[in-house]
Amino acid sequence: MIDLKPVVPKSKLKTAKDVAKELFGYTVISDDADRIMSEIQQETKRLLSRFRELKSEYYDKAKYPGKDIVQDGISVLCKLSSQDNTLDFFNHVADNEDELEELGSDYAPIKEFFKGE
Repeated sequence: MIDLKPVVPKSKLKTAKDVAKELFGYTVISDDADRIMSEIQQETKRLLSRFRELKSEYYDKAKYPGKDIVQDGISVLCKLSSQDNTLDFFNHVADNEDELEELGSDYAPIKEFFKGE
């Protein structure tokens, strides 16, 4: 039995690379769909873990900035990490490109805040 590998349009590969750069500050070099997906999934898990750590910061110090962004970010990243089919993953990224990129730009000042800068 042979499984046919789905062909991901180049436009969706480019969108995923753009999202990775904006959301993670990470440049994906590969043009292989499976490799791009794998790298983004790894970065998503790292960022999701960081968001969950940050969420615990808000229990003690409710006046810290960005609580809503972190909570929404957890939801967005969970949806992204749950995509395990290659074509579904790239469709999800393309359909939610604005939301993912906005999360990246909204998270940048929160990241700096918790670094102490």
